[in-house]
Parts: sequence; C-alpha cells; structure tokens
Amino acid sequence: MSGCGACILDNAPPPRPLTDVWNTKRWGNKFATGWNDWSAIMLAEMNAAMNYDNAFQSYKSASKKAEWSKGNAAAWEIVSRYIAEKMSK
Repeated sequence: MSGCGACILDNAPPPRPLTDVWNTKRWGNKFATGWNDWSAIMLAEMNAAMNYDNAFQSYKSASKKAEWSKGNAAAWEIVSRYIAEKMSK
C-alpha cells in the first residue's frame, strides 16, 4: 500500500484499491448488489486502502506533525514506514 502514500503525499497516481475507496465513498457500492457480493480480496484491499488513506490524509493535514505522531500512534506507524521506505531508496 505504499502507493497510497506516494499518491497522497507525493502526488503519484492512485493505486486501484485507493481509487475504489474514493469512488465508493462518493457514489456508494459500484455493483449495487450489497457487500455480500463483493469478493473477500476486494474488501480486504479496500479496507487496507481506506486505513492508509485515513492515516496519510490525517498526517498531511496536521499542522504540528510531531504532536500528531504522538497522538496517532497507529497512523504514525503507517506513515513513518512509508517515509522510511522512501528515504531508503
């Protein structure tokens, strides 16, 4: 899911699961059949993408990053992993 971080923090194109999350938030279930008809893989990918989206959007909008990281430990773990991965390249 590092593609989510690259998209939100570095303006890269969004990965498909993130696009699916944004579209579902905007327009609802794209299959119009109910969640039981979605594949388990698709639900898992979208759930992960939504968690990453929430973490990166929250980090991006925080004016005091150090305070934010202390108050959002789980989200900071996601964001810091992406930043470390990016810096190691």
